[in-house]
Formats: sequence, C-alpha cells, structure tokens
Amino acid sequence: AALIRLMTSDPQSHVRLQAAQSLGRLGREAYFKSTAPIAEAYATVLRQDPSPQVRSAAASGLSQMGSKAAPAASVLPAALQDNSASVRSQVLQTVIHLGPLASNCLDELIDIYNGPSDHYYSNNKDTVLQAFAALGPDAASK
Repeated sequence: AALIRLMTSDPQSHVRLQAAQSLGRLGREAYFKSTAPIAEAYATVLRQDPSPQVRSAAASGLSQMGSKAAPAASVLPAALQDNSASVRSQVLQTVIHLGPLASNCLDELIDIYNGPSDHYYSNNKDTVLQAFAALGPDAASK
C-alpha cells in the first residue's frame, strides 16, 4: 500500500518512478492476495501522471504483471495515443505481452498501423503486426 501511495501521489517524479518500477516486480509475486490494487494504480498513473517516464514505467509494470493486469486493460487504448512517443512505444509492448487481455486496443492498433509514422512507430510496423497477432483471432470479431 505504501508503494502505491508513493507512485500515485508523491510530488517528486523520481520517487513515483522508483515506486512504479518496484511495483512491477512485486506484482508478479504469488504471495500477494490481490494484485488488482496495483493494476488499478498503474491505470491511474497511465491516465494522470505528468511525467512520461513514470507513465512508461507504469506501462512496463503492467506488462510484467501479465494476466494480473486485467483490471487496467481499459486504459490501454487511450495510452496508445499518449502525447509521449516513448510511452506509446512501451504501451505497444505491453499490448503484446498482455495479448487477448488487450483486445480493446484493436481500433487504435489499426489507426497506428495505417496512420502517419512517428519516431517510435516508423520502424515498428512489424511490432504493430506482433500486437495484432498477440490479440488473437477473437479480437477481429469484436
């Protein structure tokens, strides 16, 4: 609970960043009774934190959580449109790691693939294709 508080409300971005990175490692551990609060805190950070480094660490943490990140999947489509290219790139990797849990990102992935390239997506059309594949065949029917 202390790390979640630090990540979501500490005024210093380097403290929020360290907390986000630590929670990603802890979120994988089986001894947690519930990882939903961690995933929800990452979702809050992805939506609201002013620091792109902290938002990127939150996306990375969700990626590390795997299927336990499900409570945060709803924020991923908007995060794929983040104003920071580095955050968008990390969220794309998170979509790949979460696979079908991120099927709500299909429309954004199509837009990214068909849209203008930016520094992080210009050479990563293959990465977007990997994300399509990771979503699985059921995503196409949604």
